[in-house]
Amino acid sequence: MYIRSRSTALFAPVLLLAAVLSSGRPDALGDVPESPPSFSTPLAIDNTYFPVSPRTIKVFLGRDEGVRVTLVVTHLDETRDFSFGDSVVACRAVQEHTFARGRLVEEEVSYYAQADDGSVWSFGQTEVRHDDDDDDDDDNDDDDDSGGWIVGSLAPTDPAETLSVGAPALVMPSAPAVGDVFFSENFGPGRTQTVAIRSTTASARIRGQGFQQCVRVKEMVPGEARGETKWYAPGVGLVRERGRGTQVRMNASTLRRGPR
Repeated sequence: MYIRSRSTALFAPVLLLAAVLSSGRPDALGDVPESPPSFSTPLAIDNTYFPVSPRTIKVFLGRDEGVRVTLVVTHLDETRDFSFGDSVVACRAVQEHTFARGRLVEEEVSYYAQADDGSVWSFGQTEVRHDDDDDDDDDNDDDDDSGGWIVGSLAPTDPAETLSVGAPALVMPSAPAVGDVFFSENFGPGRTQTVAIRSTTASARIRGQGFQQCVRVKEMVPGEARGETKWYAPGVGLVRERGRGTQVRMNASTLRRGPR
């Protein structure tokens, strides 16, 4: 998830209920798996809307609150094992660097696995945020902020503020359907983020080329009533993101099976 709100990802229970009811389907949370299925071949992530392939690079350009930003997303060769239940699940690592005004402002590594039903799950993400203030004479040395969440035990290299949680979060169903609502990030009890699927036939125009049959989702972020909208293209994954003060589009990708 590439450009995210700077507000803490906290959802009070009443806000979660409101998000579900606003979808028009009170049973929406039951339309996707409520708990992870089995992971026999977790590293084979070929979900058409969320493919993860080692050595893939994607570059996004846009603006965040009026500032030009560049995001470089790299699908790494390395993997990481997570203990979940009675099994160990291997996950692929996706690294993201966000630059603003030409300076690195955020580093993030996310871990994904594909379940046997074709759905993709996140087993966590580690984050390191850097102050992008041009005033290098600031006496405050605590501008950098770290965090994120990880399923199970933390590794010695995880940032100090990383949370340990009990379960992964669904990021893309195997067969997305309009009205599906699910939790896409897990920051512990009462601290989840929801995604609602709004369309499976959306289009997105990127650099003069059209992507068809996209999945368009609304990502609900605390403190922002409008949330963020994202477009996932078949065979490519995320291609566009729009939110209040944010507009980011894919500029280049080595994983380009489209546009169609």
